[in-house]
Amino acid sequence: MTALIGTLASSSRIARAQALASKPPEVDSLAVRIVTDNQIIKWIPTEKRDGLTIERRPGGNLRPDAAPSVDLVAEWGLSMHAE
Repeated sequence: MTALIGTLASSSRIARAQALASKPPEVDSLAVRIVTDNQIIKWIPTEKRDGLTIERRPGGNLRPDAAPSVDLVAEWGLSMHAE
């Protein structure tokens, strides 16, 4: 393992990215919806932070000690939808 790390460290190079030709676009608001995650915790309430609101879907399993009625407990993967 030490030999492998030494070989990788000695042959590594640094690459610099080119600067963007224009400024990135600015938006007034952005909504990102997590469609599928590897953990679903339904009983955590909606949160508001400085410049950010985390809205959680109401309904489903609202008790941590009860099995979900129709929703998945967990599904592997992550999918996001941005508006």
